[in-house]
Amino acid sequence: MHSIFRFLPLFLFVATNVFANVQVYNNGTNKIRVALFLDKGAHPRNHLRNAIEDAPDMILTLIDGEELREGQLSNIDLLLVPGGSAKKESMSMKEEGRLAVRNFVSRGGLYMGICAGCYLLTQARSTDLGLLPLNTLDKAHWQRGKGELPIELTPLGNEIFGTNQKTLEILYHNGPVIDVSHVTSESNFQILGYFRGELVGKGGIRGIMNGTPAMFLGRFGRGLVLGISPHPEAKLSEVNMEISAIRWLYAHRQ
Repeated sequence: MHSIFRFLPLFLFVATNVFANVQVYNNGTNKIRVALFLDKGAHPRNHLRNAIEDAPDMILTLIDGEELREGQLSNIDLLLVPGGSAKKESMSMKEEGRLAVRNFVSRGGLYMGICAGCYLLTQARSTDLGLLPLNTLDKAHWQRGKGELPIELTPLGNEIFGTNQKTLEILYHNGPVIDVSHVTSESNFQILGYFRGELVGKGGIRGIMNGTPAMFLGRFGRGLVLGISPHPEAKLSEVNMEISAIRWLYAHRQ
């Protein structure tokens, strides 16, 4: 069994770390261009889609695997990959589309992955994007179930998600349980929130989920990568957490 606590000193960076180096970016439109991945396997929640559409400083575009492969990310600031099935999302992108995403982020693009999109940013499977050197725990029993779990935010998590609440009850539905054993002290990686509870599927391993990262931030090349295992957007009252995160990522883009 992996112990998250022996890796914590690697992530407890102070506020002056690389993520606090604000470089405000302007794409010429004065609006954040958000692409929502919508293809087989992707099941975005309406609360978040509607919130992005209603945000006065954002422009929402729907993008599928074919459009990824055609280079449509060249006119986008942030790619949002929602929940659903990471395997099917990856199949929709195909190898060429996954490479397009990696190139987009490496060159300074922003990536936000929720649940399945969070799985996809790891290197747990050969068909994942591999944006961050992360694996997943107990992947054979990934169907852990659905229910609200307490999430304890870090100070940077409070800043990014725009809330002063230290602990929130957030819906979890089979999101990744992140293994950070491949993260090193040289990695640009920071935990934004921890699971303070767990769900265990039939035959699953007990005791590994509590204390693992629920939300985290990392770098791939010049780009920023935000992973969210649970679903803040499941509640209308919490959807602004992800809207705040989009704005934070955009403001910190290189």
